Parts: sequence; C-alpha cells; structure tokens
Amino acid sequence: MAPAAATPAAADDYDLVLVATPWYPTKQNPMWGTFVRDAVIAMNMQNPERITVVHVDGNPLYEGEEPPAGAGFDAGDGSGAGSEQESERGIGGEGSAGESAQPPSSRAARVPSWSWRESRPEADVVVIRAPHPANTPRSVAMEIHREALREHAMDLIGRARIVSAHVGGPTGAAIAPLLARRTRFSITEHATYVRAIFADTSAAIQYRAAVARASRVLAVSDGPAAGLRRLCPQQADYISAVPNPVRFDILPLREQPVRAHDRWLYVGNLVARKGVHRLLEAFAQEVRENDREGLHLTLVGDGPMRQELATQAREAGLADRVTFAGQVDPADVAGFFGRHDVLVHLSEYETFGLTVVEAAATGLPVVVTRCSGPEETMVIPAGYGLAAFVDVDPSPESVRAAVASLRTDHSPAQLELVRTMMRSLYGFERAADLLAKYVYGATKPALAPPLDLSIVVAFQGPQQWRRVMHGADRAADLGCDIVAVDLEDGIAQVPAGVRLVTPGNVDRYNALRTLERAVVDRAPRAVLRGAEKLVPRLPQRAAKPALRGLTSAERLQRRVANVSEQRVYRLVWGVLRGRSMARRVEAQPELAMDRLDVLVHLGGRLTQLAYRLAMRHPEAIVHHGPFNAAAISRWWLAVHGPKHETSGAEEL
Repeated sequence: MAPAAATPAAADDYDLVLVATPWYPTKQNPMWGTFVRDAVIAMNMQNPERITVVHVDGNPLYEGEEPPAGAGFDAGDGSGAGSEQESERGIGGEGSAGESAQPPSSRAARVPSWSWRESRPEADVVVIRAPHPANTPRSVAMEIHREALREHAMDLIGRARIVSAHVGGPTGAAIAPLLARRTRFSITEHATYVRAIFADTSAAIQYRAAVARASRVLAVSDGPAAGLRRLCPQQADYISAVPNPVRFDILPLREQPVRAHDRWLYVGNLVARKGVHRLLEAFAQEVRENDREGLHLTLVGDGPMRQELATQAREAGLADRVTFAGQVDPADVAGFFGRHDVLVHLSEYETFGLTVVEAAATGLPVVVTRCSGPEETMVIPAGYGLAAFVDVDPSPESVRAAVASLRTDHSPAQLELVRTMMRSLYGFERAADLLAKYVYGATKPALAPPLDLSIVVAFQGPQQWRRVMHGADRAADLGCDIVAVDLEDGIAQVPAGVRLVTPGNVDRYNALRTLERAVVDRAPRAVLRGAEKLVPRLPQRAAKPALRGLTSAERLQRRVANVSEQRVYRLVWGVLRGRSMARRVEAQPELAMDRLDVLVHLGGRLTQLAYRLAMRHPEAIVHHGPFNAAAISRWWLAVHGPKHETSGAEEL
C-alpha cells in the first residue's frame, strides 16, 4: 500500500522550511554531516526564516548509548557492526538473503525509533534515532527512514512549505511520498553510493519516484550531476550542480607560502576508499629514497582502518614519522593546514572533496586523485601550481612526483588571488545565491561577485541546446555575462541570466529569396494576369488559341518557378545562408560587445558566425562542443591567470 501523504496544513500554518537529512553533527559524531549544517547556514543568508532540520540517524547503537525506556528496542535489531564508511552506516549494503526476502514494510515496522528536539544557532533540530544494522538493504533502509519520519515528524512535514532532502536515498525516497502536493521539494545529492542504489531494483524505483516528485535535483559538482542525468534521463533538464559551501571564515590564509614539501598531511576518514594506505606507501618510499630532516606525515581523522594503518606505519619503520591525530573539531582543522606543507588526498571517488578545497583556500598545496569532484574544484589552484593531480590508485612514484611538481615560489599575492577565486566559486555567498534560486525558487540580489567572463554560446535549435544547456546554466549561476545564439529560432526559453538572440526566419525573409521570387514568379505571373485580361477583347477566332497559349505559358511558368526554387535558389541559398544568419545575429545589440572571452559553438551552420566573431575578437577562446564548470575555470585561467601556467591547466 502506498504511504499516506501529509494532510495539508491550514494556510496560516503552512510556514515551515524543512531540511531532512541522514547526516548531521551530533554529540557522538561532531564531524558527521557538517556540510549539511553549512548548507543550512547558507540557506539562512538569503532567506532568514527559521529552518527546521529533521535528522534521521540510522546508525547502530553507539557505545554507551541507552535507548529510552519504552522504546521497545531489542539490541539484536540495531546493534550490527558499523560499516566501513561512516557516512554510509544504516544506509545499507545488500544484506543476507534471509533479510532481503522479507517485505520492506514489515521489516521497517519492526525497527523501534525515538526522537528529541534541540534548538541550535542555525536551526531547530529534530533528531530521530532508528538504529538498524549496517548491512540493511538499501530499499529497506528507505522504508525504515520513512516509518521513522511518519512516527516522529508528520506534524512538521504537514506544515512544510519547502522541503530540502539531503541525498536521494534514503532520505529523499523516504520523505517524498509523505509530502503534501503543494510542498516545494528538492534533493541535494552528496552520496558516493548512488550507483549501488540502482543495483537494488526496489531502491531504484523509490529513488526515481523521489526525483520525479522534486522540483529540482542538485548535485555538488558536475560529475555526479552528469551521472544522475544518465540514471534519471526523464528528469535530466532539472538536475543542476550546486557546490557545497566552504567556510572561509574559519580558514585563514597561511602567513607564509610553502617553500618545501616536508610535512605531509591527510584529513578525512580512515577508510579504504580514501586511499590512506597508498599515501603511507608513498610516504614510506619518500623516506627511504629522499630522507631529510623534518619529513613527517600527520593523519587527521578516525575510522575502522586506524589500527591497520598504524601497523603498516610501524612495519615500514615510520612509527616516529607518522602521527595519528584522531578526530578533531572542524574549527581546529585550519591549524593543521597552517602547520603542514602539502595535503595528499588519494580517494577513489569524491562527489565534491571538501577537504582539498579548504586546504587550497588556506594556501596549502594539494595532491589529489582525478576522482570527479576535485577535477572541477582544483582547476584554478592547479593553474597556479598549488595543486597536482594523480590517477586513481596511483603508484608511490607518481604521488612523490606530484608532490615534487608543486611550486615553492608562490607570492602572498598569488595565494590571495587563488583564495579570492575559490571563495567566489565555493564560498557561502555563492551557495546562498544558488540555494535561494533552486531550493526556494526565488531570485534574490546576488551576494557573490560575478565571475568575470564574457561568453557567447551558438547552437541550432532545441536538440543542440540540450548539449550545452547545463554548461550555460553553470556559467549563468557563476554570474558570467552569457549570450545564447539560436540560429534556428527554435528554442522556447533559456535560463534566467542568459540573454537569447535569434536571427528570425531567414529562410522566408531574405533578399535572395525576394529577388528570385520576383524574377521567376511574381513578375511572370503579373504579365500573365495582364494577358488574361486581354483575351476577352480578342476576336473569337483568335481568343481560343490565345487562351490555349496562355494556359501553356502558366504551366511553363509554374515549372520554371519550381525548378528555380529547387535547383537554383536552394543551391545558392545553401552557400549564403550561414553568412546571412551570421550577419543578422551580429547586428543584434547583445553582440555589440567590446570584449568576448569565450565563443562556444557546435559546428555546422555556426561556422560562419564563429569565424566572424573570432575575426572581430581574435583574443577569444573558441570552444567546440559541450562544456562544464571545470572548462569555465580553465577559461578564467586563460583570460586572467598566469599565462605561462595556463597551458598546464588546460590539460587537466
């Protein structure tokens, strides 16, 4: 049976802005879901309404945690071993065959839950505990979260005017069926396990239903957004990228640029997919082959691999060279950035990669894998030699070479410039602007400064627009001056912030067609009409042959007109059409620009326009095909960055 939706609240009570999430900082996990808390703070910057956060915590019972009396909790129901990735506890692996065979709703109903409410500076928080084993199938985890929400938060859900769900599974899939029809609903996807959800048929059905219910689906970078569009192609047009907000206020720029890369640093969970064991191998090789005073590695964070990594360090003879700092308060992380020379992050996959952005923002050099999110966020630091890339699953030699390739001659002004650009792209101001646009559906005066780029995107009709629309969206979201040129006049609309130019119907209204029709159609027909008027005045013996001749002449004129259109006009017009469209478009005031930084085109009839604009603006970058935020950053580097380093950034 389908879950019952919330009963709509009275108009006066329909006032809540609600954020639903499986991750949020708690006493047991102060680092858990800090990016969700930061998103809540960013939402408040453009919309000062008090936000309510509903946090369903499905982790197994924490050490020392006691369920409240009367919760009906059986330790066997929720005390399973924690999963390898802390962020995925309670969100589930595939489970045993016996567990999976049980209907999801019946399994979900057996999981006890309890809740309490807290008032925090950024929001009112409802914490719902629904402990269940880490190997719970994903579809069942969605049902467990839904039952917990139904039992403890339906009063809030019924009053929610806006609901923002963090991750589509379990949270988005759990809450979507409970929403009233008029509630504006959005999903922000951070998770690295989305493909695993689609391996579970029941979970995939629930996930797709939530995406279909949403007014907007947000991913934290272009890579995950593109993945979601492939998995949910029917909703591809309203899947957008909104980066995680980065707290620059607690990330001061280092006092002096790095001059040697001796003090290595890692910040994050100690789990296999983060590649910490590979980092230890690379560091051990550096010690063996290039030992020097001060060479040291600090690991900040905790996780199930801590003992294994400590053993690996000890067996490599690095016990006095490796420090395990454990979990630290987010406000203290900046201090570690300031006391080290390079951050090395060798993750297998990151949807965004918050740590590497924070490090680069403080002026700390970064070595990171090409693992989706960082390939977008680290373009500008890499352009200034402040970041270097290695492949996923890198060799120790490649990691060491990447560290050695980082520059050691930065000036404070260069670090300040990189920080300013990073803040423009990923600061709270940018996140606040985009969350107001996509979550609230409201246009507010921008808090973030616009990205100084002038872009023209030329395309032919809706099909080609679909190839470039998401790149144009990102450019508009960043405040670029962007003009869209549709040479087929076949598009209904472009996003806010993009100016649309069309040439009109050049095939119907052009000088060549006017001349051709006048010569082979209108003028002969006028002559024939005049002759037709004279026929009645002729003697009867001459009128009949004259009428036959006139009829033959009319047939000949129609054949000549058709042949002229098919074989002469279309042939000549095919050669001149592109030039005519280009000239019409060029005459539009939107293209009367003093500066053009980037011209994006998709070939075909656009070649003439691209050629003419490139001749008028020889300094412009000409790009063929779709583009994304990483390309936009590279263009900014080419236009505003250090010229001798741009070519290296272009190869990323």
